[in-house]
Amino acid sequence: MSAGGAPVGLFASALGGVEQRGRCRVDPVDEGAAVRADGVGGPAVVEQPLQRLAVLEEGDAREAEGYSLQNAAAAGAGAVVIYSDVPGEWGTKVDARTETAIPALTLSGEQGAKLAALAAQGNVKLQFQGKAMPAYSYEVMKTEQGISADQQYRTDPSELATVNDRFYASTPATEGGFARVMRSDKQAFVYPTIVRTTMPRTLTEYVTAGVQTYELVAGAPLWQPGNGAVQTSAERLQAGQVYSMDWNKGVYRSAIVAGNAHGTRRLGELGTVDIAPLLAEEPRQQSNFVSLLETKKLTVYRDGQLVGTAPSLSVDFPMVPEPATYTLVGEVVRDQPWWTTSTKVQSAWTFRSEHADNGALGVMSIDYDLDLALDNSVRKGSTSTLGLGFRYPKGLAAPNLKDVKVSASYDDGATWTQAQVRLTGDAGATAVLLNPKTAGFVTLKVQATDVDGTAVEQTVTRAYQVR
Repeated sequence: MSAGGAPVGLFASALGGVEQRGRCRVDPVDEGAAVRADGVGGPAVVEQPLQRLAVLEEGDAREAEGYSLQNAAAAGAGAVVIYSDVPGEWGTKVDARTETAIPALTLSGEQGAKLAALAAQGNVKLQFQGKAMPAYSYEVMKTEQGISADQQYRTDPSELATVNDRFYASTPATEGGFARVMRSDKQAFVYPTIVRTTMPRTLTEYVTAGVQTYELVAGAPLWQPGNGAVQTSAERLQAGQVYSMDWNKGVYRSAIVAGNAHGTRRLGELGTVDIAPLLAEEPRQQSNFVSLLETKKLTVYRDGQLVGTAPSLSVDFPMVPEPATYTLVGEVVRDQPWWTTSTKVQSAWTFRSEHADNGALGVMSIDYDLDLALDNSVRKGSTSTLGLGFRYPKGLAAPNLKDVKVSASYDDGATWTQAQVRLTGDAGATAVLLNPKTAGFVTLKVQATDVDGTAVEQTVTRAYQVR
C-alpha cells in the first residue's frame, strides 16, 4: 500500500478477511464517528472494487464491540485500516472466525495518525495491490524406505553453535521441562514440545547455526497446571559460537523482565505494571508464562493512602494528574515441597508521577549476581560477593543511585547483619556476605534510593542455602 508515492508499512491483516485482488486507488476517510453509529445490521457483501478506506483508531474499534467492520462497510467503505491510539505500538489484532465484509488491516500509531490527518484534509489517495493466494498449502518431506545401510548424517562441529546449559534446583530430582525450539524463516508458527527432565543437571547442546531458535524451561513439573515456564527471545546463533545459559538460578525475586517493553506504563490517569512474581537470572529472557504455584498480592498506595489491592503483580490502577508519590507493595509466597529457596519475596517500589505524556513509570528492578552451586547453595563458612544491578523499565534512563544497603539474616528475618556495600557506577553495587558456619539458609534484604527519590526495598526469604 502506498500513499502519494510513499510506502505505508502494514503490519497484519485480518484472519478470515475478504480478499483484495489486483490494483485499485482509494480515498481514505476518517470514519471514527461513523463506525460507532448504532442500528447497523449484518455485514454487507462487497463485490465492487475498493473506493473508500475507513481509518480508525484502535479505541474506536474496541468501542464498536465487533461492529466496526460492519458499520464501515455499511457506510460505503471498501476497506478498513485500524491503527493504535498509543504512539509506538501496533494496532489490535483483527481476527475473525468468518470472512469479514471488507479487508481489514492494522497500522502503527505514528503512520496511522498521519494517515488519519491526511484523510481529514482530503488530499491523499492510496493504492492497494492485492496478491492472489493459492487455494492449497503443501508441506514436503523427504522419506526413505526402511533403514539406510549407512545411517550416518555427519556434520562438522565448526558448522554448529554450542550451548552449555546449567539447570539449577534447590532439591534433588526436581522435575521440570526443557525445549529447544527451531523455526525456519518461512514457518509462521511452531508448537514447542517441552520434554520432562530432572534437575539439577547440565546439558550441552549443538545447535544449527543461522536458524531462528529460542528456549522454553519449566522449573516445575509439567503435569502441574500453571508451572510458570520461561521463554527466551528468538535469535540466530553463529557457527562456532559458544555460550553458557543458567536456568532457575537464584536469587529469585520479583522484577520486571528486562525485555518487557510494556513492563510499566502510564496512560493518562491509568497506571499499569506487569511484574514477574518470581524471576530468576536467565539472560535474553523474553517472558514468563502465568504461574499458579504461588500466592501473589500487590497493594497500591498514593501519598500514603490506600488505593487498592489485587491478587496479582500485573495490575492496572488509577492515577491523578497532580504530582503524587506512589508505592507498590508486593508479596509472593511459594509453598511447594521441592521449592526450598526464595520461598517468599516482599517488595516495595516507590516513585513519583504526574500527568504528562504517556510513558513508563519509575519502578526500579533489582538484578542479583551470586556464585552458587547447582543446588542454589554456598559452602559453610565461605564469603560470597553479591553483585547488584538496578534498572528502570524500557524507555527510562538508567538509575543514578544515591544509597544502597544490604542486610543478611540467618534466622529467616528475625535478626539482621548489615553487609559491606560498595557502589559500582551509577546503577550497580557489590556486597560482601559472610556465610554462617552451620548449614541453613540466608535471607537477603536490599534497599536502594535514586537521587530523585525513587526507591526500592526487597526482602527474599531463604534466598540461597548453606551446605
